Amino acid sequence: MKHTRATIINLSPELEQDSLLKIRTLLKSQHDLQLGDFEAKELLDWFCNEIGVKVYNQAIADTQKTLAHRLETIEGELWALQK
Repeated sequence: MKHTRATIINLSPELEQDSLLKIRTLLKSQHDLQLGDFEAKELLDWFCNEIGVKVYNQAIADTQKTLAHRLETIEGELWALQK
């Protein structure tokens, strides 16, 4: 795996360490692969850049839809309160 760019999504040190442990544990238990620190970090960076960004953007879009719906509801309630 070739590391070609900086990580787009920056994780807190605690979340990064937890994620690295989960990657190592998964690959060891499911595929009998033992990753070192460098390999696990490279894989985590790849997931953050290639998949994490798409998930993040989808979460933003979902939040925008939810907020738009709630604002419509509030707007309707405000119209109903007018005298």
